[in-house]
Amino acid sequence: MNVNNLVFRGNLQPDGVWYGKIEKNEAGEKSLVLFQREGERDKSQHISDKMQGVHKGEKLATEFIAGKKLNLVGNTIRDKNLLQSYLQSGHQTSTTLTQAYNLVKNQIETPSGKVVIPAELTQTSGTAATQNIKIRWEP
Repeated sequence: MNVNNLVFRGNLQPDGVWYGKIEKNEAGEKSLVLFQREGERDKSQHISDKMQGVHKGEKLATEFIAGKKLNLVGNTIRDKNLLQSYLQSGHQTSTTLTQAYNLVKNQIETPSGKVVIPAELTQTSGTAATQNIKIRWEP
């Protein structure tokens, strides 16, 4: 399954843990939404998350983004090469997600308060299928 958007949502939490889910908008686009919660989830939150399709953020980022070739389109972002290396590293960690979040959030914001960075994501094995995605931060 491909994603059309990689969304970092909200602010970093003290002692935060990354979580994520796949969301689908009205146009049928799929977004990998990553967000932080303070601390680890308890058993009831884990069950609730499972029912809502929420998983550990590192697991989802590794599944959908990591290890693929990422090409940020245009000169819209400072530290372009650094962001690319964080996101396409072979296995995502809390640290690499936090570093990528900070690079995306600290870009010039659009009037709507959202940062949007166009990119192309290419499979590195098998067929060389390239998909266009947008990387963004949402308050």
